[in-house]
Amino acid sequence: MEQYQVPQFIEVEDKIIGPLTLKQFLWLLGGAATLFVIWAFTDIALFIILAVPTAALFAALAFYKINGRPFIFFIFTLIIYIFKPKFFLWDRRIEVKDIKTEKPKKVIPKKASSKKLTESKITRLATILDRGEIESLSTEE
Repeated sequence: MEQYQVPQFIEVEDKIIGPLTLKQFLWLLGGAATLFVIWAFTDIALFIILAVPTAALFAALAFYKINGRPFIFFIFTLIIYIFKPKFFLWDRRIEVKDIKTEKPKKVIPKKASSKKLTESKITRLATILDRGEIESLSTEE
């Protein structure tokens, strides 16, 4: 019977350039190119102001992970969240399938009754729930 070697650590990226993976190296290379362009077109004071956040961003893109996921996924999620419409509407209608016709029909629940709960009713309900006699709740009205 032949034996085959099973690859292990398939979720770990290969270190291609020194201690860096290919993605990390490309992020750092892109950051260095961006810093070079900023340095070439601005004076030294503006370069220092712009270089610090730019270097931090590209370092975070290369090395920072949140819950095992790269930082770029959280940037994409942030962009989607910012541009996605944020209008939420709660619809209380419930769809119930009719067994005979298999067509969903909309059922609007009854409005809450205006019956008042007295202290004795609440005590009785608490006793029933404590004893586990939930079936008797549905028969009582």
